[in-house]
Amino acid sequence: MAAIDRLADRVRAGAPVEAARAFHQMVARFISAAEWISKNVQRTNESLTLSNLLAVSASYLKVAGDNIETHISVFAMVTRNLYEVNLQVRDILRSPDGIQRWQAEAIADKIQMLEGILELDTVSDTASQCAVLRSEIDRLRSTVRSSSCFQSWSIQAHIWSTTTRTPLLTKSG
Repeated sequence: MAAIDRLADRVRAGAPVEAARAFHQMVARFISAAEWISKNVQRTNESLTLSNLLAVSASYLKVAGDNIETHISVFAMVTRNLYEVNLQVRDILRSPDGIQRWQAEAIADKIQMLEGILELDTVSDTASQCAVLRSEIDRLRSTVRSSSCFQSWSIQAHIWSTTTRTPLLTKSG
């Protein structure tokens, strides 16, 4: 019968400063890898997407390192976001449609974020700011409608408008 590991055998107690230092070292390695990729790997849709996800992971790790002693909700948010990036990278590497799924999700997220800001009505006194946000939403929707890569994809994904609840993009074929 195999010996059962105890938590004390796996966890090393240390100061929060040490944990923050470890996070910042990981940030430096991630940034270094992303820079190396941008200089040495042929620029393709896949390499650019993966390099961007590596860079965003570095940003999340920096937030973790900078907030090691703050409220646990900050660390939980970082953990969830890093987990989601991990799943996205695995999906991209596993499936040819993974990049298109990720791009569609990124556009949908941006549209929903901008619509959410407009619905908060925090900029109601500044019509010009609202116009800028609406213009960006329209630009993103136009990109989705006119882009051949979104019109020819073969996956079940939808970009939904949070205000109209209608799909902007649906599975073709």
